[in-house]
Amino acid sequence: MIIDLFISLSFYLVPYLIGRLFTQKPVFAWITGALTWFVLFFPISWICTATGLNFSLTIRAITVVLSILSLAKIIRNFTMEKPKIVIKDKLPILGLIIFSSLIYFLIWKRNTPYPLLVNWDIYEHITLANLISDGHLAFLTSKISDTFTVNSYSPIFHVLLSIPKILFQKSLWKNWG
Repeated sequence: MIIDLFISLSFYLVPYLIGRLFTQKPVFAWITGALTWFVLFFPISWICTATGLNFSLTIRAITVVLSILSLAKIIRNFTMEKPKIVIKDKLPILGLIIFSSLIYFLIWKRNTPYPLLVNWDIYEHITLANLISDGHLAFLTSKISDTFTVNSYSPIFHVLLSIPKILFQKSLWKNWG
């Protein structure tokens, strides 16, 4: 169960860490990181397909390396600048992150009872995230999965959803892994 909590936190933390390589503002860092991952997935997918590299291992290695670089940069900036941290100022954003992670954790955890009201929608998203984590990627979601018959969803959400699956090698849903 604790690994599921780490998986839910990584949905937000990995894009944030990558975005911190470019900006220090938290919201912009997450947005920049999410867009960076979206852009990175396409060439990585093409390179892995052309060279026969394992897509999941490549993404996992890149994620770990970039996260370590980002943490090193954050620590270096923190030690050089020695900023004053006012916890009261950080409470709203911290509360939002904790609330969002708990919602993600409660909806996507592996032992979620069946059926839920949003069951079909979750199944669609998990199907697409599983396919992306296996290296099947296209800009139009209808080209990746027959579950999506309309291109109403951008695959950016599914790319971010597939990163925790790739990192932790754990099924997004117990029965649909």
